[in-house]
Amino acid sequence: MELSPLKPLLALALLVCFVGAVNGRSCPWGKGVCVQNRYCRRTTRHTHKCVLENGKHGICCDRDQITLGKTCTTSTRVSGLCMAEDQCGGYTRDFLFEIPDDDSWRRSSNVCFEDEQTKYYCCPRNLQRNITLDHSPRQVKPLENAFPSCTRADNVSGRCVPMSLCDRFGDLVLDRNPNFKYNGSLPDAYKCPSDTSDSTSMCCAHPETPHGLIRYAKAWKLRLDKCGLIGMPHRVLAGEEADVGEFPWMANLMFFWLKNSKSIKTTVCSGTLIHAQYVLTAAHCFKLEFKPTFVRLGEHDLSREKDCVENECVEYIEYVIKNWVAHEKYRGLKGQYDIALVHLNGTAEIIVDRIYPICLPVTTQWLMMKPSDLIASGWGLTESGRYPDVLRFTTMHTLKDRPYYCKKEQMICARGSKGETHCRGDSGGPLQRAVPYGDRYRMVLFGVISGGVNECSVEDKSVGVSVSVAYHIKWILDNMDI
Repeated sequence: MELSPLKPLLALALLVCFVGAVNGRSCPWGKGVCVQNRYCRRTTRHTHKCVLENGKHGICCDRDQITLGKTCTTSTRVSGLCMAEDQCGGYTRDFLFEIPDDDSWRRSSNVCFEDEQTKYYCCPRNLQRNITLDHSPRQVKPLENAFPSCTRADNVSGRCVPMSLCDRFGDLVLDRNPNFKYNGSLPDAYKCPSDTSDSTSMCCAHPETPHGLIRYAKAWKLRLDKCGLIGMPHRVLAGEEADVGEFPWMANLMFFWLKNSKSIKTTVCSGTLIHAQYVLTAAHCFKLEFKPTFVRLGEHDLSREKDCVENECVEYIEYVIKNWVAHEKYRGLKGQYDIALVHLNGTAEIIVDRIYPICLPVTTQWLMMKPSDLIASGWGLTESGRYPDVLRFTTMHTLKDRPYYCKKEQMICARGSKGETHCRGDSGGPLQRAVPYGDRYRMVLFGVISGGVNECSVEDKSVGVSVSVAYHIKWILDNMDI
């Protein structure tokens, strides 16, 4: 996922986060913070002496003169930034790009600030991890359906959707007449214009019961009261680095990577937990040289064994893949039947805000919905060409004008307003949207990421291609043993 680091604000954020850790109570009001003499860049303004918590003497230093968060030079004369240890050292998957695992920055000569518990180091630029500072409340935009409105000759209003997404029509016509054809069987009065090359677009009447389940028998087993729970809607849109537990249905499909006789676990693809025993992902993830062998749930930061919020820490849980099934019509083409179902060898432990299934479009209303804005999330390449450790996300907009390589009806073509899209490593992950359900919101899975841009930069004008989950909902349910 793409990121535009807010480096100019880094110093301010670090001070806000860490300055409370130093003892400033022994300094007169307005006379600075008590620090060791060597960690103050300039002392001419205040010459007040103070006592640190360890009993040693310090000086009162202006907050903007503390070395923490400022540029610095390492002991090997490399330019860097004074930052916390867990913000330095590169990313877990840098070895994929042959970036050396260099921990020489941990030398005592590179300590640029310290308090009673923590040391901070002068971190070289190439080892600094991206930091997102904006964690302001997220707001849900009004839901807009990219499927256009329509009115039939009999004055019935609805949406122009692919024929298979009109559940009532399927119940009354398609299920009873398997040989029914769009061209030759459907009256022209029901047809809608479309720019897809395989259009079956028809004007489907709005469902009488918006939250009524689709006709497939297994739909009710997915329990809409037990999926996609996001609490309040302010947790949904905007931002780039996800909060811990913000996307608890994210699945990390992994395998063992052997390098220099050392076994390393690494990500192959992303996926989405749709049931306590099933993960939905892309079919091409199982056509790679190294196929996923296990699934990690509850993952947030790949570089940590535990993810913590305040004083609460939770570890990820790994499940062996029992078996998997890819769509039988998948032929290696981006966005065409690129969908697979992974069966876990065990039942996932459901933990609210950590491991929780997303909702599938199994209501008649959700089936006829293609939101104009969708959220893509994953651990894919950033614009800098690095694989991040922390789960990221971006908001994308479905395109009304499809490019030539995204003309199939089952495809979702999307790109962000500033060029954001999904990249290599996001494959198999979700395109999702918060949708009203009763008096709350549910996160619904609308697409499975199939392919992104080639260069993973805003200069690459290609769009991301995903597979519509609604288009394949019958295949998904048919292959779930529930």
